[in-house]
Amino acid sequence: KIDIPSLLLELRQRAVQGDGEQPRSKGSLGERVTWKIWSWFTRSPGRYRFASRMARLGDRVPLVKRLLPPMRAWASSRELPRLARRSFRDGYRKEQR
Repeated sequence: KIDIPSLLLELRQRAVQGDGEQPRSKGSLGERVTWKIWSWFTRSPGRYRFASRMARLGDRVPLVKRLLPPMRAWASSRELPRLARRSFRDGYRKEQR
């Protein structure tokens, strides 16, 4: 039987610290910029709500996934689920009225 949780922890540790054979990868410039942008949006509730609304809007426009090169490459082998029309918070607020 394979101990998957321990194996995943070990692989994650190697990826983060480097395993001695290969230097730790810092990721591509595009990946680093993407994470910095994501980090900026998630540090403020207002920015997070704005980003969520824009994501829902972008999800309705099929061209967005095809036009943006990083999304095109990533989505070429994946089928993403549709985002909810309303956020959980918006739905909860409406139910409370």
